[in-house]
Amino acid sequence: RTIGIRISSYPIAQELVERFGKPLSTTSANIHGHPPTYCPEEILAQFSDDLPDTLLLDSGTLPARPPSTIIDLTESPPREVRKGN
Repeated sequence: RTIGIRISSYPIAQELVERFGKPLSTTSANIHGHPPTYCPEEILAQFSDDLPDTLLLDSGTLPARPPSTIIDLTESPPREVRKGN
């Protein structure tokens, strides 16, 4: 019933979308309720028991940043679901 939309500020993600010419449908690289991951080793460790079909583009360790802010626009007034950066 709802969809989340995020525009990444990460240059590699922006270039992938630009070259593909369409939006990308992706998921977070962590299991819900687990800490964010910032490098391929953390992703592989977190999914060690059940790794989905995966393609990892290794651009090294990313800077640790808070998760994105999530705002629910299906309510009036809009409601902040998660405070991020």
